[in-house]
Amino acid sequence: MGFYEMILSLLNIQTIALVFILLLLLLRLLRSNKLPPGPRGWPIVGSIPHIEKEAYITFNHWAKEYGDIFTVKLGWTTAVILNSFDAIKCTLKDQSDKFADRPFTPIVELGFTISGSIVFDNGHVWSERRRWASGTLRNFGLGKKSLESRINIEADYLCQEIDKTLNPFNPFHCVNNAVSNIICSISFGDRFEYNDQTFKELLAGTRYLFRHTTFVAPVNAIPALFYTPIYKHYRNIAASVKAFIEDSIQQHRETFDSDDIRDVIDAYIAESEKEHTDPNIFAKDTLWRIVLDLFAAGSESTSTTILWMILYLVNYPEVQKKLQQEMDEVLGQEKKPTWGDRQSMPYLEATLLEVQRICNIAPMIGRSTCEEIHINGYKIPAGTTVLANLWSVHLDHRHWERPLDFEPERFLLDDKKTIKKQMMFMPFGIGRRACIGELLGRMELFLFTANLIQRFTFKIPDGKPTPSINECVPGLSRSPKPYEICAVRR
Repeated sequence: MGFYEMILSLLNIQTIALVFILLLLLLRLLRSNKLPPGPRGWPIVGSIPHIEKEAYITFNHWAKEYGDIFTVKLGWTTAVILNSFDAIKCTLKDQSDKFADRPFTPIVELGFTISGSIVFDNGHVWSERRRWASGTLRNFGLGKKSLESRINIEADYLCQEIDKTLNPFNPFHCVNNAVSNIICSISFGDRFEYNDQTFKELLAGTRYLFRHTTFVAPVNAIPALFYTPIYKHYRNIAASVKAFIEDSIQQHRETFDSDDIRDVIDAYIAESEKEHTDPNIFAKDTLWRIVLDLFAAGSESTSTTILWMILYLVNYPEVQKKLQQEMDEVLGQEKKPTWGDRQSMPYLEATLLEVQRICNIAPMIGRSTCEEIHINGYKIPAGTTVLANLWSVHLDHRHWERPLDFEPERFLLDDKKTIKKQMMFMPFGIGRRACIGELLGRMELFLFTANLIQRFTFKIPDGKPTPSINECVPGLSRSPKPYEICAVRR
């Protein structure tokens, strides 16, 4: 055998694959020299095996060793972690245009696609679509009296549902259903009854997706895992959620009347029939993706916050008593709360802020650099994933006294009547990618909670241990573990 023949015989598939992997590792090593230092990871999977289920806690520990800005390998993705208020402010806020993109997340692309999303898509198409969505939400009542009335009506339904439920009970479904009905009325033009089995399954499925759609999911390192039995349940739920939304869209198309725009779906259909310089902005086949984002974001974060709120009320009955005293002084037990009443109910407002701070419903937010960025002497290339650890900011002892203690008063000035502004408080995100539904979420939190406190006292069931405030179900959002409580009519 000649020399060249011998060389060719050695270049089998395994050898080529090995050389390819070594080249990729070399490229990553060269690229990482520009980035802040961080923990060393394994080939292919990076540091994922060393990250706890609550990744934000692991990142907080690593910050003590590597500093508030460090680099982590998450599979083939290189991520820069921002682990303090100063690090987040000087990047995502002060240079928000340079951090305006979302990072590519394989589990999102494989489960739902990114194209058409107002949360995960990027570029000019995303910017125009988000601007349209923001205006459309305002058209359907965001910030107006009509939406305030809709929330109060749904709060009545929620209280009636709690009244008919035998104590003790798990409040997860009825709270989630109530909150979801607000965004459903805006998106689908309808609400769903609390005993609707199809909607129950949809909400349960959405919760499952939020628990398993994370930046550190193993499938992000090895995308082929998505097509294995490990992710079969995830695939089935994703398909059923998409089918539910597409079925509603089809019903809207069949009954569409350009003179009677009923909801977001109708508004999008009407917009898609207009002439646009870029037809991709309102492509007909991506409508379902926008509705999914609105439904998921509008259901999950607010309902999770209310569930944490109830859990803290049973753990801190003295706080619940103060809230009820304030309620009785301002509204009594008959007058309906309004969005304007928050000015007269500072303790309720402060308690809601404290729940958001200490519970960290969205503990991490993801961005991607649009261009090369210079931070602390390091060069971060364009297209680098950046994860901001809000959990570390909201529990940082450098900015908060006794950060692990539940103290609503920290959000009040000395007069106990005025809300204290806290720069390092950012539950709805920061910069150009801040939550599009912040105003809706704040209105829902105040009005739903005010209605619940006005009508019920929440207690621990007799003979049962106090449900823990220190345990959670982590994921894209951070929710409390399921618990049971008693709701006693006042």
